[in-house]
Amino acid sequence: MSFRFRLFLSFSLLWLLFLVGALYLAGRGVEKALRGHLEATLLEDAKRAAEAYRKGQTGTLLTTGGVYLHLYAEDGVPLLLTREDHRLPQEALRGVGETPKASWQKGFAAALARTPLGLLALTQDTASIELALSALRQALLEAFFLLFPLGVLLVYLTARLAASPLERAAREIAGRSPE
Repeated sequence: MSFRFRLFLSFSLLWLLFLVGALYLAGRGVEKALRGHLEATLLEDAKRAAEAYRKGQTGTLLTTGGVYLHLYAEDGVPLLLTREDHRLPQEALRGVGETPKASWQKGFAAALARTPLGLLALTQDTASIELALSALRQALLEAFFLLFPLGVLLVYLTARLAASPLERAAREIAGRSPE
């Protein structure tokens, strides 16, 4: 195996690891930002809604949009479900206090808080986030298939240029050698 080939192989592997790592981190960063924004919005809405319920001002509730309000009894029995497919499991309802907590379920996210009427749950569909993440994954995959061969070509040219003087010197030394 020639020096040029080993150089090409090692830098190609390094390029592959760098590219996969960068694309993975980009995808995870966007996913974390989208989920974090949704969670923060839901928690803020739940905090305001719980406060309104405590003060008896439920008619003044203004959520940020696309949010569904649910009410559960202390034992977890649903009192009001505005979307049946957003029903929370018993495990998610345990340990809910006055400070809102977030819960992620399949297809939706929820923010829960304790109120005088029971456990308040605000839910929001996560289909838009999943759709955006799917489009992002597709774009990152396309970027990989464009950038990887391009990077390998550049690595090949660099290895060829870097190894050329060394190979020339090795040929000259071999030509002078008495062996």
